[in-house]
Amino acid sequence: LVLVCYFGSVYGNEMRKPGTLLLNMLIKDEREHLSRTLPKWAPIIDYWIIGVDDNNTDDSVDIIKRELGHIPGEIVIVSFDGMGPTWTILVEEGLKKFPQATHGIIADADFAPISSSLDKKQLDVRCSKHMYTVWSSGRQNQRRLDWIYRNIEGAKVERRTHQSVIVPEMDNQEVFQTLVDLDVEEQ
Repeated sequence: LVLVCYFGSVYGNEMRKPGTLLLNMLIKDEREHLSRTLPKWAPIIDYWIIGVDDNNTDDSVDIIKRELGHIPGEIVIVSFDGMGPTWTILVEEGLKKFPQATHGIIADADFAPISSSLDKKQLDVRCSKHMYTVWSSGRQNQRRLDWIYRNIEGAKVERRTHQSVIVPEMDNQEVFQTLVDLDVEEQ
């Protein structure tokens, strides 16, 4: 008799490994926000890609390197052309640089995780998108964003404003979208 132990969630007869998370931000002159929020993202993410607008005038790049330099990541200088088109460049670059990341998360520079951990078994590779909860400052109001995406070919961000994340359906897909236990506060 052989007994195999494996970390993961059980779904039917199937074992599931934890996913990995790629932080995807697009910033310009976000020094104050990044100083507060990046230290809170660091324990949750496995990789990062941050687009810095080519007209950035503050020391955001230094803050990114200081707060996330110990985690595999990439700074990409971008010419802003609307939220959707510019963020799509970062989604595509993230896939090229970090194909081993199972998921990416679109986050604004002023979003700070409330908890210092995330159960990454919730990042199901059989699901195209996941939602997370964004609380207003002071936690008076909340909204859900479906901005956690499978890091796969064809994922993109649409619209110049009020962006929407689009992820193609997968062959082994069981559900299209779920809610993960990740709350962030908009600061």
